[in-house]
Amino acid sequence: MITSVIFMVRRLTIALIIVLLSTQGFFQIQFLCFKSSLVIMQLGQNYPFDSRTSQFMEIFNEVTIMICTYHLFLFTEYVPDAQVRYMIGWSIVGVTTFNILVNILVVLVSTVFKSINKAVYYSRLRTAKKKLKVERKDRIAR
Repeated sequence: MITSVIFMVRRLTIALIIVLLSTQGFFQIQFLCFKSSLVIMQLGQNYPFDSRTSQFMEIFNEVTIMICTYHLFLFTEYVPDAQVRYMIGWSIVGVTTFNILVNILVVLVSTVFKSINKAVYYSRLRTAKKKLKVERKDRIAR
Protein backbone atom coordinates (compact mmCIF):
# COMPACT_ATOMS: atom_id res chain seq x y z
CA MET A 1 0.00 0.00 0.00
CA ILE A 2 2.66 2.50 1.03
CA THR A 3 4.71 1.79 -2.09
CA SER A 4 1.69 2.62 -4.26
CA VAL A 5 1.34 5.95 -2.50
CA ILE A 6 5.06 6.67 -2.87
CA PHE A 7 4.87 5.71 -6.56
CA MET A 8 2.00 8.14 -7.16
CA VAL A 9 3.70 10.93 -5.19
CA ARG A 10 6.85 10.45 -7.29
CA ARG A 11 4.88 10.78 -10.53
CA LEU A 12 2.95 13.78 -9.24
CA THR A 13 6.18 15.44 -8.14
CA ILE A 14 7.71 15.01 -11.60
CA ALA A 15 4.60 16.48 -13.22
CA LEU A 16 4.58 19.45 -10.85
CA ILE A 17 8.28 20.13 -11.39
CA ILE A 18 7.83 20.10 -15.15
CA VAL A 19 4.73 22.31 -15.15
CA LEU A 20 5.58 24.81 -12.41
CA LEU A 21 9.18 25.35 -13.48
CA SER A 22 8.59 25.24 -17.25
CA THR A 23 10.70 28.35 -17.86
CA GLN A 24 13.46 27.40 -15.41
CA GLY A 25 15.27 24.46 -17.01
CA PHE A 26 18.18 24.53 -14.58
CA PHE A 27 15.90 24.29 -11.55
CA GLN A 28 13.84 21.54 -13.17
CA ILE A 29 16.98 19.45 -13.55
CA GLN A 30 18.12 20.29 -10.03
CA PHE A 31 14.81 19.21 -8.48
CA LEU A 32 14.73 16.02 -10.56
CA CYS A 33 18.23 15.13 -9.32
CA PHE A 34 17.16 15.81 -5.75
CA LYS A 35 14.05 13.67 -6.21
CA SER A 36 16.16 10.80 -7.58
CA SER A 37 18.47 11.06 -4.57
CA LEU A 38 15.49 10.85 -2.21
CA VAL A 39 14.06 7.85 -4.05
CA ILE A 40 17.41 6.02 -3.90
CA MET A 41 17.66 6.73 -0.17
CA GLN A 42 14.09 5.50 0.37
CA LEU A 43 14.76 2.32 -1.61
CA GLY A 44 17.99 1.69 0.27
CA GLN A 45 16.32 1.99 3.67
CA ASN A 46 12.87 0.47 3.27
CA TYR A 47 13.41 -2.55 0.96
CA PRO A 48 9.91 -2.44 -0.58
CA PHE A 49 10.50 -5.42 -2.88
CA ASP A 50 10.26 -9.13 -2.11
CA SER A 51 13.45 -10.26 -3.83
CA ARG A 52 16.97 -8.91 -3.68
CA THR A 53 17.09 -8.89 -7.48
CA SER A 54 14.03 -6.65 -7.73
CA GLN A 55 15.47 -4.35 -5.07
CA PHE A 56 18.84 -4.17 -6.84
CA MET A 57 17.24 -3.54 -10.23
CA GLU A 58 15.06 -0.74 -8.91
CA ILE A 59 18.05 1.00 -7.34
CA PHE A 60 20.12 0.39 -10.49
CA ASN A 61 17.38 1.89 -12.68
CA GLU A 62 17.00 4.89 -10.40
CA VAL A 63 20.78 5.51 -10.40
CA THR A 64 20.72 5.35 -14.21
CA ILE A 65 17.91 7.92 -14.25
CA MET A 66 19.97 10.14 -11.96
CA ILE A 67 23.05 9.82 -14.19
CA CYS A 68 20.99 10.79 -17.23
CA THR A 69 19.46 13.69 -15.32
CA TYR A 70 22.93 14.94 -14.37
CA HIS A 71 23.82 14.79 -18.07
CA LEU A 72 20.95 17.21 -18.74
CA PHE A 73 22.86 19.99 -16.95
CA LEU A 74 25.29 19.85 -19.84
CA PHE A 75 22.51 20.62 -22.34
CA THR A 76 21.73 23.98 -20.75
CA GLU A 77 23.30 27.29 -21.75
CA TYR A 78 26.35 26.44 -19.60
CA VAL A 79 27.83 24.38 -22.48
CA PRO A 80 27.60 26.58 -25.58
CA ASP A 81 29.61 24.33 -27.94
CA ALA A 82 27.30 22.18 -30.12
CA GLN A 83 29.99 19.55 -30.73
CA VAL A 84 30.44 19.00 -26.99
CA ARG A 85 26.67 18.66 -26.58
CA TYR A 86 26.64 16.13 -29.41
CA MET A 87 29.29 14.01 -27.68
CA ILE A 88 27.41 14.29 -24.37
CA GLY A 89 24.34 13.00 -26.20
CA TRP A 90 26.26 9.86 -27.14
CA SER A 91 27.21 9.47 -23.51
CA ILE A 92 23.53 9.43 -22.54
CA VAL A 93 22.84 6.92 -25.32
CA GLY A 94 25.61 4.71 -23.91
CA VAL A 95 24.27 4.89 -20.35
CA THR A 96 20.73 4.15 -21.52
CA THR A 97 21.89 1.25 -23.70
CA PHE A 98 23.85 -0.23 -20.80
CA ASN A 99 20.75 0.05 -18.60
CA ILE A 100 18.57 -1.68 -21.19
CA LEU A 101 21.10 -4.48 -21.68
CA VAL A 102 21.41 -5.09 -17.93
CA ASN A 103 17.61 -5.23 -17.59
CA ILE A 104 17.30 -7.65 -20.51
CA LEU A 105 20.09 -9.82 -19.08
CA VAL A 106 18.38 -9.97 -15.68
CA VAL A 107 15.06 -10.94 -17.27
CA LEU A 108 16.71 -13.63 -19.40
CA VAL A 109 18.70 -15.12 -16.51
CA SER A 110 15.62 -15.07 -14.29
CA THR A 111 13.54 -16.78 -16.96
CA VAL A 112 16.18 -19.46 -17.57
CA PHE A 113 16.50 -20.20 -13.84
CA LYS A 114 12.73 -20.41 -13.42
CA SER A 115 12.48 -22.74 -16.43
CA ILE A 116 15.25 -24.98 -15.09
CA ASN A 117 13.60 -25.10 -11.66
CA LYS A 118 10.25 -26.03 -13.22
CA ALA A 119 11.87 -28.73 -15.36
CA VAL A 120 13.62 -30.19 -12.31
CA TYR A 121 10.37 -30.07 -10.31
CA TYR A 122 8.36 -31.86 -13.01
CA SER A 123 11.14 -34.39 -13.54
CA ARG A 124 11.17 -35.23 -9.83
CA LEU A 125 7.38 -35.36 -9.80
CA ARG A 126 7.37 -37.79 -12.74
CA THR A 127 10.02 -39.94 -11.06
CA ALA A 128 8.03 -39.98 -7.81
CA LYS A 129 4.86 -41.00 -9.69
CA LYS A 130 6.69 -43.82 -11.44
CA LYS A 131 8.09 -45.00 -8.10
CA LEU A 132 4.63 -44.90 -6.59
CA LYS A 133 3.23 -46.99 -9.49
CA VAL A 134 5.97 -49.57 -9.04
CA GLU A 135 5.30 -49.73 -5.27
CA ARG A 136 1.56 -50.22 -5.90
CA LYS A 137 2.23 -53.00 -8.39
CA ASP A 138 4.56 -54.67 -5.86
CA ARG A 139 1.88 -54.45 -3.16
CA ILE A 140 -0.74 -55.93 -5.47
CA ALA A 141 1.63 -58.73 -6.54
CA ARG A 142 2.21 -59.78 -2.92
